[in-house]
Amino acid sequence: MPRLNERKRLAAACSAALFLTACGGGGGGSAPQDPATKITQHTATVSVGENSSSTFNVNGSIKSVSVDRPAEPISVDASGSALAIDVGSLINEQTARYNIRHSVNGAPHETILTIEGVNTSAAATVAQANAMTTTPVSQLAFYDTQRLSNILLEIQYLAGQINESQKVATQASIQDSIDQAAQDTKALKDALTATLAAYRAGQVGEQSLAQKVASMNGGIEGVSDIGKIVLDTFSTTLNELNVALPADLTLKYDEQIERYTRFKDSRLGAYDANGSWIFTPEYDWLNAALTLSQGQ
Repeated sequence: MPRLNERKRLAAACSAALFLTACGGGGGGSAPQDPATKITQHTATVSVGENSSSTFNVNGSIKSVSVDRPAEPISVDASGSALAIDVGSLINEQTARYNIRHSVNGAPHETILTIEGVNTSAAATVAQANAMTTTPVSQLAFYDTQRLSNILLEIQYLAGQINESQKVATQASIQDSIDQAAQDTKALKDALTATLAAYRAGQVGEQSLAQKVASMNGGIEGVSDIGKIVLDTFSTTLNELNVALPADLTLKYDEQIERYTRFKDSRLGAYDANGSWIFTPEYDWLNAALTLSQGQ
């Protein structure tokens, strides 16, 4: 009988122990987290041009800085609440990311800082490559020529020089020539698109990108005669209107309007004080026909 009572006492003790453990009793539970140890998190992004410096400031004082994503030309140095950023020479875009631990009135904070190193020397090349790869060749190289040809066809039609079917046939022929130019430059455009993506991913440098831009530029120049042939078609009409164009207008890429044009020629006009292209009085009619200023 005593042995049975002993077993009952042991069973009761085990049950009590299990109950206390499940309920967090018995003094074994975790203490609540001190609110002061909770870390307040922030994110920020700054862009810094190559071969230049900048300063990023945090609230409070910096306790430590660790790198999450290194980029060799980008370096930092912390002092007080300031993080000095230096970016060296770049051959493409680079991105670094740092983890900054700082204290604000005794409370811990963490800022994840992304630093974008901007390859300023390649800005114009990147902009041109972007325009070349995102704009259809018909707009990139023949926008002005096609717009002007449609206006001159309408003048010929209204003057009774051509009928409706002739106007439509000429427009279709011009479009076919432009479509063929787009096809002829497709391989160059595809190659440039791939190189631009590789440049942005940091896989190739600006020299490789510039070479592909030059190749695409050469391809556009190779089909530029299409525009000249189209304009020559209307030489008689332009002479009759006493607004004949110079015969040797060259198709060139214009950074301001991000496409090619042959009408920003010093014999036709000039930039005004606001940076807008204005045609001379002799070619004033082109101001209404063509839009050659930024944002137009």
